[in-house]
Amino acid sequence: MSPFKQQLTKTLEGLANPPVRAPNEFDSVLEEFAEFLNQNEDYLVGAAVEPGSRPEQRALVTWPRYLRNSRSVMLTFWFSGRSVEVEGGKTKKFTKPGALQSFLVDFLKNSDFPSTLKDYTERCSEDVAGLLRVEGNPDQDVFAVVPGETQATIAQAALAGRREEQSVKVRTNPGPLRGSYGGQIGRPAYDPQGTYVVLASGGFEFEITRHQSPAPGEVVLEGHARPV
Repeated sequence: MSPFKQQLTKTLEGLANPPVRAPNEFDSVLEEFAEFLNQNEDYLVGAAVEPGSRPEQRALVTWPRYLRNSRSVMLTFWFSGRSVEVEGGKTKKFTKPGALQSFLVDFLKNSDFPSTLKDYTERCSEDVAGLLRVEGNPDQDVFAVVPGETQATIAQAALAGRREEQSVKVRTNPGPLRGSYGGQIGRPAYDPQGTYVVLASGGFEFEITRHQSPAPGEVVLEGHARPV
């Protein structure tokens, strides 16, 4: 192999197997901030620090606590040696963990983030679009409207890792939902004899053991939430 091809091969190997950056004190600050948000009882927010497209990149990702599939990147961080930069309206560089902590306190207080937290909390009480899934036959999945209280029940059990049997109600007729009703177009009607195995809604899943329709447009599901 020529020296040029050897260089190309080495370059591709580096792209396929990028070096893993060891955690440092800045990582700990970000993880602690995300943990604080996840445990907060005043606002229904979920948060995580996730790797970016490059080894030196991290992102603070948040979502309404009961809607794990509605994720948004709040802040992006770039690590370089003993410093970290945060991207935003104006890039800021921190060389000490304490300075990053102060920035996050200010972000929590003086940015648009507090209004986002309020919006997340409001959304957690709203009805959610869901699907009654048929195993191995997605064309037969049925559109369902999951009331806010039902979504909260499922999400709380899933987040706590609880698998006890529960009974929840959903609607198979349209109701007030944020956004469009595109998810129901072309979907079949609920079948009392259907083999529905899971209710999927808001990034959570509820395993169905039994289902029945006590009234038109209303379906009662028995089963348990899948832990996340």
